Amino acid sequence: MREELRAAARTASAFAIGIALGAALRPRPDDVLPYAYIFLYIVVATAGAYVGLSWRRLASAGRRILSVGLMFTAAALVGDAAAGLAIAELLGLPLRLTVAAALGSGWYSFTGPFLSLFSPSMGVIGFVANQLREDLTLALFPAIDRLIGEGSVVMGGATSMDTTLGVITRYAGPETGLEGLVQGVVLTLLIPIIVPAVVRL
Repeated sequence: MREELRAAARTASAFAIGIALGAALRPRPDDVLPYAYIFLYIVVATAGAYVGLSWRRLASAGRRILSVGLMFTAAALVGDAAAGLAIAELLGLPLRLTVAAALGSGWYSFTGPFLSLFSPSMGVIGFVANQLREDLTLALFPAIDRLIGEGSVVMGGATSMDTTLGVITRYAGPETGLEGLVQGVVLTLLIPIIVPAVVRL
């Protein structure tokens, strides 16, 4: 858990440095956008490489593990969309951008920068909300798993293929860990398609 906490601290530090640089330099959005797109392409390509490395493990998973993992994926997407709709209504936030932020499923390094292309404030919300999802999964998964069992994997969203896979496997067992891997891989493939599609509805 210490390494996960250090990783979260590094991410928060990088985010704070970015805010400080933006406030100090005050660049024009048109000057920043090309670099933002390059960064997003690198993030998506890196995730694709990680998915490719995971295929061997997925191929060895049984039919039940694959089917349960896909059910978790569907539950995560439905839950994210419902949460986004409810939060947008309660807080008066832009509907499409809020739902898109929720559908980030923990992938903050994609969701935050992407949404910032449309709204800086929603970019911050998308980044922080998805970072918190990852951090809360790391902190709360053991307790929630004891309460509701393997369905608690859904809380990890896309992070269940990498960052939170260790805590899921440790506390819920290797089979549930593989189900989480299925969920994380599929969501990682879908998020770069779904989030932009929701924003442009």
